[in-house]
Amino acid sequence: MAQLHITEFLSLLKQSGLLTAAQWETAQNAAKQIHTSPDADIAEKLAAELVTPGLLTQWQANQLLKGQTGFILGKYRLLGPVGKGGMGHVFKARDDGSGAIVAIKVMSRKLTGNQTLVNRFRREIRASSLLNSPNIVRTLDAGRVGKVDFMVMEFVNGDQLDRITSRISSIPVSIACDIIRQAAVGLQHAHSQKMVHRDIKPGNLIIDWSADGKGTVKIMDMGLVRLGNDGAEKTSVTRAGQVMGTPDYMSPEQGWDTATVDARSDLYSLGCTFFRLLTGRVPFPGDNPLQVLMARCSKDAPSARISRPDIPEVVDGILRRMTLRDPNARFQTAAEVISALTPFCSELTQKSLRKAMQDAGLDDTGFVLNDAASGEVDSQDAGYQQFLKEMDSGAAVDLMLTTNGGQSQALSSTIPVLPQVEHRPVRPRATGVKKNRSAATITMASGGALIALVALFMFVNRNHVPETPTNAGESEVAPELGVVIPTAKLKDADPVTVRGGQVVKYQPEFDGAVPSSTGGSLQFRLGTGSPAAAKIDSATGAVEWPVSEIQTPSEYFIPIEYTFTYNNSTDVVAETTYRVTVEAGMTRYTLPRTPPLRCLSQQAIEVPLAASPPPVEGSGLTYRLGKDQLPGMSIDPVTGLFEWLPSDEDAGRHAVTVELYESSSDKVLATGSITLMIRPMSITLSLPAFAEQNATAGEAFELKLSDRPMPFFGRVLRLRILEGAPVGVQIDQKSTMLRWQVPKDAKGRYEIKLKVEPILPDMEITTGSKTDTTIVINIESGTPATLVPTDAEIAAADTELRELFKREIVQAKSVNDRAALARQLLDRAEGQTAGAADYALLNLAEEFAERGKATDIALDINQRRAERYQTDEMSKARELLSEFRATSATAGQQDAIIEHGLRLAA
Repeated sequence: MAQLHITEFLSLLKQSGLLTAAQWETAQNAAKQIHTSPDADIAEKLAAELVTPGLLTQWQANQLLKGQTGFILGKYRLLGPVGKGGMGHVFKARDDGSGAIVAIKVMSRKLTGNQTLVNRFRREIRASSLLNSPNIVRTLDAGRVGKVDFMVMEFVNGDQLDRITSRISSIPVSIACDIIRQAAVGLQHAHSQKMVHRDIKPGNLIIDWSADGKGTVKIMDMGLVRLGNDGAEKTSVTRAGQVMGTPDYMSPEQGWDTATVDARSDLYSLGCTFFRLLTGRVPFPGDNPLQVLMARCSKDAPSARISRPDIPEVVDGILRRMTLRDPNARFQTAAEVISALTPFCSELTQKSLRKAMQDAGLDDTGFVLNDAASGEVDSQDAGYQQFLKEMDSGAAVDLMLTTNGGQSQALSSTIPVLPQVEHRPVRPRATGVKKNRSAATITMASGGALIALVALFMFVNRNHVPETPTNAGESEVAPELGVVIPTAKLKDADPVTVRGGQVVKYQPEFDGAVPSSTGGSLQFRLGTGSPAAAKIDSATGAVEWPVSEIQTPSEYFIPIEYTFTYNNSTDVVAETTYRVTVEAGMTRYTLPRTPPLRCLSQQAIEVPLAASPPPVEGSGLTYRLGKDQLPGMSIDPVTGLFEWLPSDEDAGRHAVTVELYESSSDKVLATGSITLMIRPMSITLSLPAFAEQNATAGEAFELKLSDRPMPFFGRVLRLRILEGAPVGVQIDQKSTMLRWQVPKDAKGRYEIKLKVEPILPDMEITTGSKTDTTIVINIESGTPATLVPTDAEIAAADTELRELFKREIVQAKSVNDRAALARQLLDRAEGQTAGAADYALLNLAEEFAERGKATDIALDINQRRAERYQTDEMSKARELLSEFRATSATAGQQDAIIEHGLRLAA
């Protein structure tokens, strides 16, 4: 292909409308700046200049260089392809109105001749446009360019669950619970709109990663959603005898007749997905789809604990209930699944999945899809080329969804609205299907050998196949032509947390104008799955739910719908969901904390310590004392009456803990305390006289003041050390042990005077008691000074040290290096014992301190030598200080030297 001239490129760029006026001016300036280069006439250079600052994407630039000018679908600007699915290509685009990044799903042109697939694509548009849940990929708009259908969806920055499970065979249990719980939240919303997905599987769940790595599970691909049961639908989408879905995940009843399934079928498929997350396999593996469906029709799914024993039995029980053959035995609503799983969930994050990969010994290849996925698009694909051709031809863009400032949307007349389906009780049926292993979703019509096999299976199991329930006499009334359905939006409801016994009240508010209509009636109602006791005012929307005192602690959802009714046909025009978390409705009990009670010993004490409110008889609540109770104390387990008869030895202040607890679980519900000040009837004591004691300087001195137990001390009496005692003397009041760490320089005779004093107020000691004493201690000199090693010993040690530090000594060339080595050697001497090696180490450190002009370190070394070997520290310090020059020392060094000087002067 001939290279495009720069002027031709500018002409195409102008025609494309990709740039604003200001950006177009920037592009022209860029063209002028490269005009003088040798290849100035080559368009590729200008295209690259416009990609760098983000004026064009690389894909837009490449397409312009190929001559394409069509990039805009109404208000949507194509940025580039991001992938291809079974129905067509997906493009990344920008909404020029809001600036938001969106995804545009384009139906492949080669599929437009298949009316069933066209209906399915438009069906996905209809279904998802009616939904607004953070756990469902939202449809924002839809339309047609030329003969190509497309729909606009929120752009999800994430990974499909089947890609994640292909890398991590077994997801951690708590994370798997959260993934399934979030998917159930999306299903709860869809089911509240009377929609059944019919193809829940890992490939239709995508995780949207936020900037902080938290994951939101979203349901995709609404192409098989069942919106109604009108005749047109049965003939065009779900004829009797057709099987739609994925055999590995579809419910038994879906294998028999897709048209009869309800919400419980989605819960079965979600259970199979749960099984896959936990075990790395599907419940009924097999290559033959008929055998797979026959297996699930004849028996319930196996326990996941067979493959993975670490799964808690409760979680396995939830999974098994989700995958029971009988729909009536399963969870009946997604809300029940949410409630069951919530206690076992941990937050879904990229960090938690990365840890799971590391635990499995796998490489972390990342979780977030990015623009690299565009490399998977086949630019030569006929459907891809056809869509770009339609774009480039300037074909008219027909939007199928009408929007209200991007806030709300309604279906245009080009997409007929189907009546809502009724909930049908379904019994499991036995059947078989043929599966194309290369397809993600299959559609199989009855015929040939398949009919024979199914008939054979039905014959064998004929006693287990119930009759198909019918709805004779039912009819659907279509809205009158020309009646306009109002549009509205309700503000998101903030979640609340309550306890059993409380009343929940909520008033929904409209986001924008309150809708009105003269052709029908507007009113509020509660959606499917609301708690049974919840009520709503149909006129105002006020919700009230008196939560039962015995309500199961869990998360509950109250769907609120604003509906339009005309001629017996009802449409939901606005909705929101109120989330209520019910915590255990446990009564809050309190126990008293009594002020100090003054009591005499040998007198009985009774104190009532009942809780408020009093526990109900038979509630299993019991009183007990804490671990700080004393012998003889007791409390009545039923009434809370405290009793104690203290003795003289119990004299003192006592604080005792009182607890109210559940006898079945040992859970403490309330805590109180009782404080008692016990005075003895009388106290007579006589401190003994002590003979003079001897102690050694530098060693610890201990003296037991009483050979017999003295329980009063520390509780009623205390021994006080009077003024004049040496510093550091201490007394342990309970053991009456006197302790003193005698200083190394202590010598001579010391006196320690003690006196007994009462602790409790208004307490007197019996007249005649001896309450003071004096202890005399004579200090002997400490251990003799360590002898300085001989010169020969020091020299031998010095030789070894210089060999040991040979490399450090050679490298210490600068003044700073030598000072640093001196500090290193001194630090090493810290743990040394006295001896020739230690003395030589101090000498070597001193040598490098002097060579490094580090007077502060030299003074530290001198102090260490004097303490360890009793050398003359003062003489050496004078010598060092006389050679010190302040100009060569830092502020920190000067401070250290001054501290040495003050210490020596003292």
